[in-house]
Amino acid sequence: MNEQRLVLGIDGGGSKTAARLAAVDASGAIVVLAEARSGPSNLQAVGAVEGRANLDSVVDRVLAEGGVDSASIDSAVLALAGSGRDDVQALVADWAARRALARDLAVVSDLDPVLSLAADSGPRLAVIVGTGSVAGGVNAEGKRTVTGGWGFWFGDEGSGFDLGRRALAAVAGASDGTGPPTSLVDALVGYTGAQKPREILARLEARGDVRREIAACAEPLIELAATGDEVARTIVARGARDAARLIHAVAANLGMTRGAALGAAGGVLTGSSPYRNAVLEQLEALGTVPASVCTVPEPVAGCVQMAARRLSRRESVA
Repeated sequence: MNEQRLVLGIDGGGSKTAARLAAVDASGAIVVLAEARSGPSNLQAVGAVEGRANLDSVVDRVLAEGGVDSASIDSAVLALAGSGRDDVQALVADWAARRALARDLAVVSDLDPVLSLAADSGPRLAVIVGTGSVAGGVNAEGKRTVTGGWGFWFGDEGSGFDLGRRALAAVAGASDGTGPPTSLVDALVGYTGAQKPREILARLEARGDVRREIAACAEPLIELAATGDEVARTIVARGARDAARLIHAVAANLGMTRGAALGAAGGVLTGSSPYRNAVLEQLEALGTVPASVCTVPEPVAGCVQMAARRLSRRESVA
């Protein structure tokens, strides 16, 4: 590359969307120019209208902050939850084309930037545990596989939503006398600002996205589990085991239960070291031992890295 090029990375999930604009110089060094955030852009979870509106918002903000327009973007990588589906790919591609988002564009799985940050090459694993959950990997031969990512109706094991829903179910059981007593009742009443347990749902609904707000209940749950509340501890232990099973299934399917780099992303994993450690302990108990573990609080950095690599490959061929 003979001069500075501009790249754009966008990471979109069930809770938020992050965008990062960066410059790549002749040596390949990446300098971040601007960043922006907006609401969720998982089109399966929030719908095409809201998802694309949030994508528009984050792109408008990051370009304005960087003082450029989309015509200046040489390469862009969008990593969006749910983008493995053909219909979602088509919706995103149509949106990007209408915006003329970049000269070169790739829409990838939300696992891809985490894999990219876990290791440049070789056997790699990635897990995202945020509002939802999904794991994936690629082995030395380039074979890839994914587990999880089925969505909150019948999947997302070990995710924030899964933990939060189980915590709220425990509150309901304790309040009705159909389940064991637990300090989760007082903890979640206080967390939501309710006056009594039966007001919790109304409080969550008043905040907007109920799915996202249920997932946020994972935070007080994990904190309470650390104090020894048996119900909270049991829920967290089950969630950690379920999340570990997603990773182990990928590793086993790809024949790399030893020696693969692991990238761990998602607000629940990166925001709670006790939960992350519990998942890793369960993973080792299942027989999968990563060579290294990289915590990825900002997967958008991987999107930028991937965009820069795409740009470098294009220009080396030209």
